Amino acid sequence: MLRKYPGMVQIARVSANWSQSEAFQKMETILQGNRKIDGVLAGNDTMALGASAALLAAKLPKVIVVGFDGSPDAIASIRRARSAPP
Repeated sequence: MLRKYPGMVQIARVSANWSQSEAFQKMETILQGNRKIDGVLAGNDTMALGASAALLAAKLPKVIVVGFDGSPDAIASIRRARSAPP
């Protein structure tokens, strides 16, 4: 998939088993090895929320997080988290 976009580099690929808490932990581990992250692609909204929370805890609020499902609760949670003062 990334071959179409030579400027993009995948730094990690992990499974969080559709779990918000596991996505949080996995994102923390990824950040320990590399904080130069521009974006995260999560398999669903729940994992996107976990990754987003870890990024915010690491003071990286500008990293783009993408999830799938478009659940209204997840969208609202992400917007609230991203608009909260640091």
